[in-house]
Amino acid sequence: MLMPDPLTQPIINSFHSRTPLRVGSLIVTIFGDAVLPHGSFVPLSNLLDITSEIGIDDGAVRVAVHRLEKDGWLQKQKVGRNVHYALSAAAKAQSKAAAQQIYAYDQPKFVEKLQLLILADGPGRGDAREKLLKTGCGVVSPNIVLATDRVERPASLDKLIADCTQYRVPIDLKHPETKNLCSRAWLLDGLNHDYQKFSDLYQPLATVLENNPLSMRKILTLRILLVHDYRRLILKDPFLPNTCLPKNWQGVAARNIMSLVYDNLRSRSKRWMAG
Repeated sequence: MLMPDPLTQPIINSFHSRTPLRVGSLIVTIFGDAVLPHGSFVPLSNLLDITSEIGIDDGAVRVAVHRLEKDGWLQKQKVGRNVHYALSAAAKAQSKAAAQQIYAYDQPKFVEKLQLLILADGPGRGDAREKLLKTGCGVVSPNIVLATDRVERPASLDKLIADCTQYRVPIDLKHPETKNLCSRAWLLDGLNHDYQKFSDLYQPLATVLENNPLSMRKILTLRILLVHDYRRLILKDPFLPNTCLPKNWQGVAARNIMSLVYDNLRSRSKRWMAG
């Protein structure tokens, strides 16, 4: 029996410790990081190779792929007896937008403006709130949302907001209560804790990868889990100025570890997904 690798196993264990296990989200990460930069379609068998390395049952992967296809995230094509999958056009656009935050070496520009949106009661309120959440807004209460100047919204969503918003109130970033309001809207204490956990988990890789003869499969496993774990955090980050953040904010340290470890893993990775 093969002994668990001391580098990869703690990271795999961390992934499996989350409940429920979001296999579909991991598959989106795989396509965004390992497939999209090199082409479009990938055989299902190649996808199963890497997910089995992470310890995910083939059946769970097939179910997740089917759901992603049904929900419009994946498209498929038959090549002989094999089935190949690729991100849909809409999913590619979302993946490329997310990549600008995930792989950025420099700290993104801080928010300069905050706006409090008070949503009107009515059947459209929940829909507006959920769509705003997906663009990075924070929720203070069922009818109060914090929006930032980093949020890029299509015209159709702006119309929905206008129809459902009773009041828009500009927020002073330097006001003493703004920090508490932001912490509540974006659950910043929890995000800060998760950034610290990310750094603790991946910091050892920053010093031992260079001279460690890992197999290509293990290198790819680490690369995908690194990106997946960081993606879960960075896409929740509103990029507020320091005055609005908890003390000892860990976002910058996590970004530095992500960049260092990812560069090392990427330089040792090969294009394995094609075929």
